[in-house]
Amino acid sequence: MNLMIFFGIIAGSILGAMFINKIKGVKAHYLDEFKPELGEEVRHREAGADFHMVTNLGRAMVMSFARMRRAEVIVTNQRFVIGQKVFLGKRYMITHVIKLDSAAGDSAEVDKLTGGLYAKGYVIYLALRKNVSTELDGKKPFIKFIPEATGSATNIEHLRLYTDAPEKLFAAIVNKN
Repeated sequence: MNLMIFFGIIAGSILGAMFINKIKGVKAHYLDEFKPELGEEVRHREAGADFHMVTNLGRAMVMSFARMRRAEVIVTNQRFVIGQKVFLGKRYMITHVIKLDSAAGDSAEVDKLTGGLYAKGYVIYLALRKNVSTELDGKKPFIKFIPEATGSATNIEHLRLYTDAPEKLFAAIVNKN
């Protein structure tokens, strides 16, 4: 009986989410469908990355993240687009976008606590190029983004993008043009 209640709650949650997404018009966006915006150029694309958020509250004293290589990142001159591999699939669904220096078109979404998740289908952060650095977690290199104080970055200390080629990604960040 308890098992049936559990599965009923899970099914109800899924159906509720599908209903809300249908009403709001939210749909999944995939990296293989990514098209740069006007004036945007793709500088680097890398599969086998990992993306993690480090929060201000509710975190462990010492943190280290496993390199599962389940993310893919597209770096343009204006933003980082991060996709996570879907469950039991080969495609990468866009989950996070880090805008560099300006979020003119997405300022309303960046100022919301959800960061655009319920409107666009992914979370948008804003980070200044000067607040981006390369660091090490043991022997694992990552790029550290310190997001601007916006609604989407509430309770986030920094964002980590683990990669095998941090110097290429960092060069794409530093070089605006």
